[in-house]
Amino acid sequence: MKTVVIDGVTVDMEKFIMTGVFRMMGDKKAIPSLVDGQFIFLAAKTDKETQPWRHFVYDLERYQCQKWHYVFHNVFLGDGPQVSFVPSHCQDCYKVVVKPRTWPEFMWLNDVMEGMSRHSKCGIEKRFYVQGMYGAFFYNRGLEEAHKTLEIVRDCLKGAPIILKRACTEYEIPKVRTDNTLDGSSIAHKSFYEEPLTATIKRAGSELEISEGPSDKWVVTDEQLELEEFYDKWITIIEDTTPQTKEELDKVYKYWNEFAYKWDPTYDGKPAGPQYIQY
Repeated sequence: MKTVVIDGVTVDMEKFIMTGVFRMMGDKKAIPSLVDGQFIFLAAKTDKETQPWRHFVYDLERYQCQKWHYVFHNVFLGDGPQVSFVPSHCQDCYKVVVKPRTWPEFMWLNDVMEGMSRHSKCGIEKRFYVQGMYGAFFYNRGLEEAHKTLEIVRDCLKGAPIILKRACTEYEIPKVRTDNTLDGSSIAHKSFYEEPLTATIKRAGSELEISEGPSDKWVVTDEQLELEEFYDKWITIIEDTTPQTKEELDKVYKYWNEFAYKWDPTYDGKPAGPQYIQY
């Protein structure tokens, strides 16, 4: 029996693997192949009709999100041996994040990313715990690489579309009456942004900070690496790396338009459906 002690809990690594395999078969309905002593799973495909993301480049030699985040962390560690930590593979992943604030900014950024040839994605933000309607993510290995990408992305963002505003800002500042009540519209309700679109850096997935705490407090232990190495030896996840087809992208764009039509007042595309008659 091969064991490792993590956070005071003794983990039987062979049992850890077999329990995770059975959980994949039961909960995820994923049936593995056994080839040369490895369990090989085909990663579940996302429903293309409700896919919120457009993926630009797949670099699975450097990023294996399915294997480490969704399978190792969520399934194998999930309800397993009462230990939980952020996989070292995920801890070394840093994303440059851009949050388009309007539909024109989002459409402009989508076109820019198409020509950048980087492992990245953009799309509508459906997760309730992430602020904003749209998001774009550029993946990096290590913080040093992330800062280099940040410079490149910020340089690209200098070409973001200029947002028009009317007259001077001072005209939109509410006047204060003698009785201290306000007259006029509040600047909090301005329709346009004066600040340029910018980018920041985050570490790993937002879900991992929810389950494992702030990312600046994460650590990698020798015992964790031993369990990860054992898992890596036994489990292979084959992901679908084929680019999204035109038909699949058309469905993504249709989903974007429906989402923006409902939620974004800056949306200037076609209505998502027939308009009701007003009386």
